Amino acid sequence: MLFLGDKSAFRYKDIFIERLEKNMEQIWEALVGGTVGGGGVGAIALIIIKTWLNNLVNEKNELKKAVAELKDTRIVNLEKKLESHLDDDESGEVLTELKTEFKHINGTLNKIADKVDRLASDSTGQGARIEGLNLYVKNLDNSFQHHKETHHA
Repeated sequence: MLFLGDKSAFRYKDIFIERLEKNMEQIWEALVGGTVGGGGVGAIALIIIKTWLNNLVNEKNELKKAVAELKDTRIVNLEKKLESHLDDDESGEVLTELKTEFKHINGTLNKIADKVDRLASDSTGQGARIEGLNLYVKNLDNSFQHHKETHHA
């Protein structure tokens, strides 16, 4: 009989059977002593009690074996699942692909950064040229204004 429900009941029964096993000799001696004086009825009672106690001990041993087998089976199943999971695991391959992609992205970002730096440098140079041309145009305008005022007025 396997325990399926209340674990505490199983525990108390297990403790009871262990105590019976420890005190089996004393119980047996007491029963034998009692049956000697009681005659045939005592002998029958002794056989029934001995059979009952042996059945309890055998049931306990069977339960211990069943629990051990269940634990072993469960451990083996978990080991198989873990091995299967590890075999199916492709995280190393994915990590390698990600590293390669990150290298490409990093290279692309470096190229973009270089282009932005060149654009900033070019913009600064063009800004200086525009300022120079504006100054030149302003000076020309002033010269024409001065020329118009002095020669054509």
